[in-house]
Amino acid sequence: MEIFVINLDERPQRLAHMTGELAAAGLSFERFSAIDGRALVAREGAHPRLSPGAWGCLSSHLGVCARIAAGEASHGLVLEDDLHLAASIGDLLAAPDAWIPADADLIKLESFEGETHLLRRPAATYGRFEVHELLSRYMGAGAYVVSRRMAARLATLDPRTAAASIDALLFDPRLHPFPGMRAHQLLPAVAIQDARSAMHDPDRFSSDTDADIRAARAERDRRRGRLRAATREWRHAFHRWRSDRTMDLRHGFGRAMRMSVPFDRDTPL
Repeated sequence: MEIFVINLDERPQRLAHMTGELAAAGLSFERFSAIDGRALVAREGAHPRLSPGAWGCLSSHLGVCARIAAGEASHGLVLEDDLHLAASIGDLLAAPDAWIPADADLIKLESFEGETHLLRRPAATYGRFEVHELLSRYMGAGAYVVSRRMAARLATLDPRTAAASIDALLFDPRLHPFPGMRAHQLLPAVAIQDARSAMHDPDRFSSDTDADIRAARAERDRRRGRLRAATREWRHAFHRWRSDRTMDLRHGFGRAMRMSVPFDRDTPL
């Protein structure tokens, strides 16, 4: 399986970090020079929907997909450059046929904040690992396996006209760009972005897209006001209940499970 690490030219410290993480797992990789969204804005003007950081990120991921589609391997692994990797990832990637379902277009390998819904019955098992179909939105595109056939389809998308960020297009079933597209989640996850981990190092891993997200959230909270903030917990509980019932209606009672995806902290396989 080919492994690609997306890395901006101006972030050599991130590349050094990922080189160490992958070397510890006995894995080699190819660096993909990330597309800077600020350069895109300077050259083409603002994106109609995405921030400069999200636009550059989307373009970079689609560029990697084009590379995977042009290769000979059946799958490729796409990594961003701010990850912490589990010790088990090397052994897992050494036996891809043992845990990658034949019909899986994407398998998300990372743990992200919040909860998601997964099909309760696993599509594949390998040791303590399980692969479950992803049924609801689960953001983050820091680490995922993509099939060559899906990479070829994704590479045809035009970043300029995209209506959502790369993680939403890949891991929100409501926004999948192709009919029948199927995404899965590895349990436990073997990657976690630094900003979501206990090892967070803001000096080394400052993120343009995270800064965009924080600014958008601050503006949203300002507009919504104090009353909406005060009822946030009640609203979240209602949304969780409603989403659970929606999953029951779509997939059958008890066939979906809502959970936070854990990061694998155990020893190698």
